[in-house]
Amino acid sequence: LETMKYVTLCENEDRADYGSVVLPDANELLTMVEKEGLTGLSGNGFAVVKKLSTFHKSLAKASDAVLIVNAVECDPALCHDTWLAEHELKAVCKGIEILSNAFGTKKNYIVSKKNLDEAVKICVGNVATSIQTVQLPDRYPMGYENEIIRSVLGITYGKRDIPAEHGILVMNLQTVMTIADIVAGKKVDARYLTAADLTIGKGVVVKAPLGMPVLEVAKQVFGETSFRQDTDHVKRSNLETGKPVCYTGGGALHAHIAVENEPVTLQTNLIVLGEKPPFYVAGMDTDNPFAMEPSKCKGCGGCTKKCPMGVQVHKLVQAIEGGANTDLSQYNPSACIGCAACAYSCIGGKNVQLYVAKANGIL
Repeated sequence: LETMKYVTLCENEDRADYGSVVLPDANELLTMVEKEGLTGLSGNGFAVVKKLSTFHKSLAKASDAVLIVNAVECDPALCHDTWLAEHELKAVCKGIEILSNAFGTKKNYIVSKKNLDEAVKICVGNVATSIQTVQLPDRYPMGYENEIIRSVLGITYGKRDIPAEHGILVMNLQTVMTIADIVAGKKVDARYLTAADLTIGKGVVVKAPLGMPVLEVAKQVFGETSFRQDTDHVKRSNLETGKPVCYTGGGALHAHIAVENEPVTLQTNLIVLGEKPPFYVAGMDTDNPFAMEPSKCKGCGGCTKKCPMGVQVHKLVQAIEGGANTDLSQYNPSACIGCAACAYSCIGGKNVQLYVAKANGIL
């Protein structure tokens, strides 16, 4: 996704004064974060204070505490973390200093798909913390937490393992920036997100106030006449009427049609215009995206080859379609991270990710 520009919709763009920040200890920081009700700005909605508390408790057993700041876009329609890594590193480095001081991390990393070496060297001069940079390959879904840990530290965790319980704290870049703002006394009243127009393949980095209607953001960024306004009544199978529709959510793989007065929240990563849902598989029943397609799996194995977690997707699909009383756990469905690479690569147009979800009891 090509980044076109940066737009702020906030009336007050006062920046936090990091120069006067007094570094808090762990308990003070936990209290500050809990008071603000901060959730992870990667869009997962998980309370940051819970993750920090888990990490804090692990330090009694961990020999070397590690902080990894994740600036890797793990969704194909997002671009704001990459932009922030280039334009807001001062705030990121201050956040790292705050976390490192509070929890005593011995190693601190910023991980990105771009080379940030020179930019970080400049910013590190303003903080009392050593920070290393790691550039990861530009491939999907590299931003997955356990994949980042494996790439940076050479440590492999299972899907059910919680790295924070083992002295490894992975935090989204914008979350770390926001922690710096909280310590500097700034309220959490806005967030950065991507506004993308998939009809032209371009995105805008937007700073939007929390609570602003998603459709209002789309109007201000793209223009009031650039998309359909009757989104309360849009049928996903009836989008061939000219103008694109506005979708929103945590990313392209988890987007839904934006409805009237739906607000921007801490979980809103993406506002996108598209003629079809951002993640659309040919042959998918778009009125009921959880419906299984009638065409049978051809058994080519392309989905299994694309799975980064080793799920035997094609065997699982064939077992479900065959109706046999088979133990589906043998195909490793619990390792699924929801990246949908399997469905995207299916030459038969089957949304095979939903079969994996079925095996995991989600459907």
